[in-house]
Amino acid sequence: MTDTELESMAISPRRALGYSPWAAWESERTGFGLGFRRAAHYPSGLPLFFTSDHYVSPLIELRENETKPKYGVYLSWNAQKVDILREAGVDAIHCKHPWNYLNLDTTYEGESRNGTLVFWPHSHEAIHEDTNPEHFVSALMDLPEYYRPFTLCLMSYDISKLGLHKKLRKYGFPLTTVGDVNSQKYPYRFFRLMKNFWFAAGPSVGTQIYYTILSGRPYRMVGRETHKEKVMTGSNSWYYKLYEDQKDVLYPDVELRKKVSDFEASLELNIEQPLEMQIKFTRENMGMNSAVTRKDLRKIIWEQLLVNTKTIPSLYLRR
Repeated sequence: MTDTELESMAISPRRALGYSPWAAWESERTGFGLGFRRAAHYPSGLPLFFTSDHYVSPLIELRENETKPKYGVYLSWNAQKVDILREAGVDAIHCKHPWNYLNLDTTYEGESRNGTLVFWPHSHEAIHEDTNPEHFVSALMDLPEYYRPFTLCLMSYDISKLGLHKKLRKYGFPLTTVGDVNSQKYPYRFFRLMKNFWFAAGPSVGTQIYYTILSGRPYRMVGRETHKEKVMTGSNSWYYKLYEDQKDVLYPDVELRKKVSDFEASLELNIEQPLEMQIKFTRENMGMNSAVTRKDLRKIIWEQLLVNTKTIPSLYLRR
């Protein structure tokens, strides 16, 4: 994609965000709003009055928007997090990831696929990725020949706010993007893009790993030592954070930490299909073992609308 095409994809027109104002961004972004509405047969013009996870991860480190949700209910596909949130007094419910309700097409024609989609670590307002490009490209080129050619996939924030696409052009790789994370079309764009590749890869742990495995492609962790993050503190200064140094905090449960470590170690294998243990771990972290049925979820979502009906006009006025 050209710079112009990337920049156009990184920012969506208002209509792409859906017909309703957002009551909570977590339950709307990356097509979550579309998935929840499909699950509940819920009108596209009405807000969703609950908060949810906004990523896929076995992380049980709690964040403020999780311990103090904006509305009465918090939906999560992380079973252990739900237990911890309930202990903290949050009305947390373990449900399936909303993409499970979108009937996403993961079929593909083998002949049309080629090479590896490389997910460049993404930034946002509070965290800026600080991957060393030269070192990462060197690690990438050390992979077996059959992983080539490589295409770099950038997140919308890194394109629209940081201009990362222009900085990476000099390395000679094709660049692409799934597009604006606020677009309700995001899930369909992700799987449509994955149809073009045999593999996915990257230096960082993130949601893209689980979505890749869900699409039937193996994810190859590569160049982890080249990646670190700059995190903003309350004093508006930055400090560096290394994922490996945080594991005891992120996964305080010893059994979970070992499970995560085994999963991550498996991502460093050169394989042609996702392993059964990777698929099982992905399904667990996307809530596919939830006891909450679609009917149950529909009831929860509609009940939250009834409780919060009076706030709808103000949301439309602020839109």
